[in-house]
Amino acid sequence: MPYPLEKLQYGLRRRLRELTTPAEAYALQVAAPHYSGFQPVQKCQRVYTVHISMNRNSNLSMIEKPQQEPDRDLNNSPDYSFYCVQDMIIKKFMLTDSPRLILDKFLLAPTAVCFDRCIIDASFVQQFAAHMERPLIRLSLVNCIIQSETAATYTCDAFNSLRKLTLMNCDLPALERASSFPFLVDALLEMNCTTLQCIDLHSDSLSVLDIDVDKFMTFFKAQRDAVTISFEISCDPDLQELENKLNTLFSDKHFKRLPDEAPEEEKRIYISYVGKEFLPEFIFYGV
Repeated sequence: MPYPLEKLQYGLRRRLRELTTPAEAYALQVAAPHYSGFQPVQKCQRVYTVHISMNRNSNLSMIEKPQQEPDRDLNNSPDYSFYCVQDMIIKKFMLTDSPRLILDKFLLAPTAVCFDRCIIDASFVQQFAAHMERPLIRLSLVNCIIQSETAATYTCDAFNSLRKLTLMNCDLPALERASSFPFLVDALLEMNCTTLQCIDLHSDSLSVLDIDVDKFMTFFKAQRDAVTISFEISCDPDLQELENKLNTLFSDKHFKRLPDEAPEEEKRIYISYVGKEFLPEFIFYGV
């Protein structure tokens, strides 16, 4: 239960200050700027684009990438905490890597987050999202493995105002070559996310189209009028299997297949291929 800071004796305030991480110390001093015992003042720097990764020695690498300026190694500023307000790219985090490695150093207010080559579970997502100071606008998952707990365990307020979602070759380990997009549709439905404007999906398997039709239609209809969903499939599919999946998910009951661009004011779905065999791009829009 909460305990009033003003009731803490001076010695206990000093001990609390000693135990806090840089990010916690900064937040504490913002909450109680005039209380003695919380010194020294914790320095905090605003950063706009930061790349965070685990190196070969399992140590945290933190690199700021300012526009039109040289990269800056934030590890060279151990006495600072950092306030990220734009882009955060997190690379090569495994299940054994605690999100506290990030949360101890950063206050989180990015508009965009990218997970690259990470193994992600619900615990990591929930801890990370709980420290977000504002809702996320853009989320990217690139070459990640998503642990397949129930979709409800991935729901959090920080993600229910997304405008752009990018999913590139992300798998569920429990099912061989199974795309994680159907799983994320369940999570987005649980969050009642209706703000998406753009969804980019890249997969090397037709399993990305294995989505429950009713759930997909509920999700699709809930989004903004001009939402665009793009499927890019990097394989040479069996044409009959492909046609069957398209007819199932994008049936004439709900969609119209077009030979060229859909009207801008309509919800659109694009399906394209990157492979040895040339296949035409399929374009659908909701009817």
